[in-house]
Amino acid sequence: MEIIEIDRVKMTALQFVLSMRPAIPMSAETPCTQASNSEIRRWLDQSAVIINGKKPKANEQITLPVTSLIFFPKSKSTTREDGRVIPSRRTTVI
Repeated sequence: MEIIEIDRVKMTALQFVLSMRPAIPMSAETPCTQASNSEIRRWLDQSAVIINGKKPKANEQITLPVTSLIFFPKSKSTTREDGRVIPSRRTTVI
């Protein structure tokens, strides 16, 4: 069995988030399906994902271990004209 030292593992933010499937939120573009790789890349590039308190771009290296992973941190619930509440998309994974 090989022991991997966590300080030596290099991973981009996109690679890390993709490795978390199926624990990541569903697609906003096509409801009830997994988010595509390009959609996840857009989330990262548009600062919709916080990893360890930072908002990395898709191709930035991240520091392991990851102790915090938050999707859509600024998302707020909204109320439609008919009174129906649409819940927040904020999702904390770790």
